[in-house]
Amino acid sequence: MMIRRETARRVAGWMGGLSLLAAAAWAVPAHAGVDVNQAWAAQWNRILQPDGSWADTGQVDGFGNGDGTTININPNVAGTTISGNSTLSFDPTQGKLRSHSKFDVEVEGDYGWGQLYFGSTNNSRITDQLTVAAGGFGFAKILILISGTSTLEGHISDSPIGYANSRLTGGVRLSAQLTGTDSVTQTARFDGDQDFTFCGLCDGKFDVDGKLVSNTLLEMIVPWDDNIPFDFNLSYVETFSLRVDGVDAFRVTAAGENNFGHTVGLFADVYDANGNLMPGVRVQSASGINFQNLVPVVATVPEPSSLALVGLAGLALVARRRRT
Repeated sequence: MMIRRETARRVAGWMGGLSLLAAAAWAVPAHAGVDVNQAWAAQWNRILQPDGSWADTGQVDGFGNGDGTTININPNVAGTTISGNSTLSFDPTQGKLRSHSKFDVEVEGDYGWGQLYFGSTNNSRITDQLTVAAGGFGFAKILILISGTSTLEGHISDSPIGYANSRLTGGVRLSAQLTGTDSVTQTARFDGDQDFTFCGLCDGKFDVDGKLVSNTLLEMIVPWDDNIPFDFNLSYVETFSLRVDGVDAFRVTAAGENNFGHTVGLFADVYDANGNLMPGVRVQSASGINFQNLVPVVATVPEPSSLALVGLAGLALVARRRRT
């Protein structure tokens, strides 16, 4: 397949890394609606010969599309074991994106071990048009709840005799854009990336670990006019990657888990021109996404202060509704 060969060729550049992998995963332009896409790739060069050639080279990659897609990864390459799985789905009836990936990589040390790259990405894009059919005009507030964890661990076993350099990255990035009537545009972003380098002898690091816990609420507010569409776009990228550049230690291991299987949730609340909440009024989605109201369940959100209706009248009324 053309796209697979292109992915392998690009990953061979090492420094291009996961950004090129994600770009290859989206080689086909997104259509209106919801797209989910997964891609992973591994490449290695092992045991450098006196003439400058590599005795052992190889590459593998894979792709997945569609709700509930699962990728099982277990390529056994020389001196390396990569295993894991990845799932990604979108439920339009609940307005929720669920994503989970877990990987374990082990590189057996050997004098002359060269380079290894492994990367995986889960991507989702939403391209939608929203409307409010309530008569008159007012303001719509779209809210995105990002709830989950990202955990990374890396270890170099035994002190390297000369050199062992590894880099471990992972996390989740989300950006959204909302364009209302009168060409008013709001943009919200979340960046939960983690990036570690653990290098034997060069900086004395042999172990790294980190955990990101997210319970973040992004919000965007734009004007609405009765039955006049306004645009909503969202991009979600979840990543895991390991790059090893030279190993003479006994073993390099890395593990990562991104667990956003419980929610990137989409919500919407509608207000009239005076800033008063319009209970029960829902935005309608051209893609069939059910944007539920958030204000009635605001008590379940850890940071209620983030729900303030910025720049609108009726702020005190919304606060009183939350307290009661």
